[in-house]
Amino acid sequence: MPILTIARDYQMRAFKTNNVILLGSKRSNPWVELLEPSMNFRFHYPDGQRDPIILNTNPRPGEEKTYLSTFQDARFSVVALLPTPSRTGAVLILQGDNAISTEAAGEFICSEEHLGSFFTQIGYPYQSPDRPAPPWFEVLLQTEQLQGATRSFRIVGYRTVKM
Repeated sequence: MPILTIARDYQMRAFKTNNVILLGSKRSNPWVELLEPSMNFRFHYPDGQRDPIILNTNPRPGEEKTYLSTFQDARFSVVALLPTPSRTGAVLILQGDNAISTEAAGEFICSEEHLGSFFTQIGYPYQSPDRPAPPWFEVLLQTEQLQGATRSFRIVGYRTVKM
């Protein structure tokens, strides 16, 4: 049975026995920091700056090493499906540089159109009835926002994670 727990009341032992969904960046949900070492796309807040810089720790051709989140032009989200630290379950991370971008991460993961297109792109047979478990992955989305809502988003970079 699903249990909703706020970050400050969550306990480490739950990672050993549960699948987990973490909402928000490490600034609002410190549990994200626990998994950050295994992530390529990381939110960084230099000198207490409000808007983060998204670090791309291993840029591929055509990708930037950093993505600057700006109020007007660019907002970013990271969606990651990773194993728990004990490798006994899965952690889904939905984080954004603001609430609207975090919501866009949720829209991505819940949209058959967007998630299905991504799975097709990485060669995962998501429509097959005998499909294997999905691969571990992370996706960096750039979101376009208008009047307090996500207007659109696009994949800027992604990784499938071998663990």
